[in-house]
Amino acid sequence: MKYTVITGASSGIGYESALAFASRGKNLILVARRQEELDGLKLKINEMNPELDVVIRRTDLSITENVYKLYESLQGFQIETWINTQGLVISPQLLNKI
Repeated sequence: MKYTVITGASSGIGYESALAFASRGKNLILVARRQEELDGLKLKINEMNPELDVVIRRTDLSITENVYKLYESLQGFQIETWINTQGLVISPQLLNKI
């Protein structure tokens, strides 16, 4: 079974991407920090298409160790697509101050 992984799935672009992929019949692995929002999204997707497999991974990817743990936890899945909307943006102005 193939899966689409979406980080930052609890809101914004990640949330909307999850709904878009679900509407196309894609099984999902949803990653974000906020469990309640992930559970709500999973419920909404299951109402759209109860045949989809929706896997939740609650984690904070701003912690390097959690990135490795997520990677390890996904080894048994056939990942077809990865949508990374969770990340850290640093502007050039901020870099000059560091």
